[in-house]
Amino acid sequence: MPSSDLIVVAILPTVIWASLAYVTRSTTISALKLRTAWSAKTKHELIEGAQRWSVFAFIVFSIVLIGVTVWNLVQRSNALETILNPTNWERGIFHGIFFGLVFLGILLILWRCFPTVQKFRLVVMAAIASSPWVRTSILLLVVFTEELWRAVCLKALTGDGVSGRQALIATSIAYGLTFLAWGTPSAISEGIVGAALGGLFLWSGSFFVPLAAHVTFEAQTLLYAIAAGPNAGPGDIHSKPFTKCPACGAMLGIRQINLDVNEAFFCPHCHVRVTSSDHRRWFLRWGTVLIFGPLLLAAWDIFPGALRHSTSEYWLSLALMLCGGLGLWSILQVLFPPKLECGDPDIVSLNLGDQDAARRDEDEPEEPDDADSK
Repeated sequence: MPSSDLIVVAILPTVIWASLAYVTRSTTISALKLRTAWSAKTKHELIEGAQRWSVFAFIVFSIVLIGVTVWNLVQRSNALETILNPTNWERGIFHGIFFGLVFLGILLILWRCFPTVQKFRLVVMAAIASSPWVRTSILLLVVFTEELWRAVCLKALTGDGVSGRQALIATSIAYGLTFLAWGTPSAISEGIVGAALGGLFLWSGSFFVPLAAHVTFEAQTLLYAIAAGPNAGPGDIHSKPFTKCPACGAMLGIRQINLDVNEAFFCPHCHVRVTSSDHRRWFLRWGTVLIFGPLLLAAWDIFPGALRHSTSEYWLSLALMLCGGLGLWSILQVLFPPKLECGDPDIVSLNLGDQDAARRDEDEPEEPDDADSK
């Protein structure tokens, strides 16, 4: 591997580690504020220093972006021109969003296999307390810079005779080491995600496919962090306040409600029997077709062999469609949290609550026991 390739591979981890050394060792007021958020154990503690992390992320990733550009100019490489070629960028973004949803679905299925993280993700730290425009800008800057660095590294390595598999392994290890300061679990998960995104670039040949997939993935993480309660930690960011009990007004987490719209459950606070609203049940019954239909068409557009007597691609497209639907569902659950109503699913539409149901049960005569009937 030429030394020039080692330089471009080392740009991202070197800049990140150098900036974190400033955060952990400097005695300036700015560094002290950054350390407050760096060691935060809850979302409430994170917000206190999050605005400075917005500036921090902007400066750090701007340096990385400049470093990759300067390396490309010094090497007189055409990697940037080739990578940023706008040909078919719309289709690349469409495919990337689909793969981003698929990644989310796979991670939701396998989330128990990953160790619990100990620190908030960088994008969450930088954008949790910012305005929507700043959040969007930081998200796009971080993701664009990381994907451009990854694509340039893969192009440089494969252009110098390194196989695609070896280039992917080297780049993924460097990407994982970049986030080692966030803990070993984060480094492992980031390395896996980096390998998946790098594989997308090598497979598709389009920079916009992994870019859109990465934006989708990070946007879901940031969305959950924004909606999380103030006491949520890095490892339980998904157990956020989800919806409100219609009887007592208590906020219920996603693990405290029954996501099956056809079954009622008891509020853990006031013990009133509640269920999802009629509109929620209608959406999940009929909206599923509207969701999975476009996802299936997207899968067939990516794997056209599924419609041309290729059994393997047909089943692969169906599997990706199901994973993509699960990933999209995870986003919709946050954007449109379920509205709860008192009562059972069969009587909610009649506006009958628990009290009416209980009164009706009391008016019904008790059936005699077998012993009394004899």
